[in-house]
Amino acid sequence: MIHDHAGWGNGPPGESSVTFVGKQAREAYEAVAVRLFQKQASHALVLQIESVRASVELKSDGWHAIVEHELVIRDEAGGELGRWTVEGRGRIEGLGEGAVPGAFARAAALAARRFESRFETPPEVVQWLSRNGIAAGTVARREAAEEPPLQPPPAPRSLPRAPRFVGYLEAGPSANPLSASLRSGTPAAEVVPGLDARLGFAGGWAFAQIGFSRWGSRNGNEEHSFASIGLEAGPQVRIGGNVDLAVGAGVSASMGQFTEYSLGPQPVWVRSWRAVPNVVAAIRFALPFASSHVRLSLEARLRFISFDSVISSYSSYFGDHFETTTALGLLIGGELPLGGDSQ
Repeated sequence: MIHDHAGWGNGPPGESSVTFVGKQAREAYEAVAVRLFQKQASHALVLQIESVRASVELKSDGWHAIVEHELVIRDEAGGELGRWTVEGRGRIEGLGEGAVPGAFARAAALAARRFESRFETPPEVVQWLSRNGIAAGTVARREAAEEPPLQPPPAPRSLPRAPRFVGYLEAGPSANPLSASLRSGTPAAEVVPGLDARLGFAGGWAFAQIGFSRWGSRNGNEEHSFASIGLEAGPQVRIGGNVDLAVGAGVSASMGQFTEYSLGPQPVWVRSWRAVPNVVAAIRFALPFASSHVRLSLEARLRFISFDSVISSYSSYFGDHFETTTALGLLIGGELPLGGDSQ
């Protein structure tokens, strides 16, 4: 059988190939003869393969190679003892040159096994075996078989789902853009590293947390520092078994401090406290670890705050203004379950 098809219309896809279905049939029945008869015994029966028909068919689980064999057994005198028509099917797996020939070879083997299971069906064969001292039913025959069905693909591996209700603690570095007016009159703009920490609770569609932030930056004799602690809450949504998106708002007690080091042996500083509203957005990952989860959060924050300070010392008098409105933090920590699993 010649296969030369791209997979459109009435044939399976794959590389071109040639299948010698007659040779495959002969090899399949030779294997059956080796199973049923002694190798060194004289030939007393002749199995003839009168015809081999081959075709392909598209089923719900893919393309199949089908063979149908017409068989006849004759005794040593040429008398006919029995006839069989057996069929075998082999699923075509893959697209390579050997896919179609391999499927036809499996089909031939299954057809031969079906013949083996029916070997003692014709009465003439049973009588011939009896005359030669072989009782009916004593030939070790295999039962007919079909090619096993396709197994469903394995379910994708997924991480254990994070608990629905958790308490968490996390901390990590933050980047804080700073805009300030220096004493020299030169504006200063930089990104200041800081430290952030969160202690909170998340459950269902919401979260609430206590947040702490701190950073400091010095330019020559002038230093700006900031610290805050506050409460935030808002909605969150789970977009995967272990990933949450959260958006919230809150208010924090924030301290801004300006320190001047050029006015004497001791630094002079001015500190201001404010109640500051802020907005936060975060994406959070919960990775299983032992009986809990490691928590990784990427957080963006917007603060509505600025600080103005005035320092006077003897004949010196000057003001300062600085703003720190945004922050980006990368936090890592842990969480412990407080309730049932997510649905």
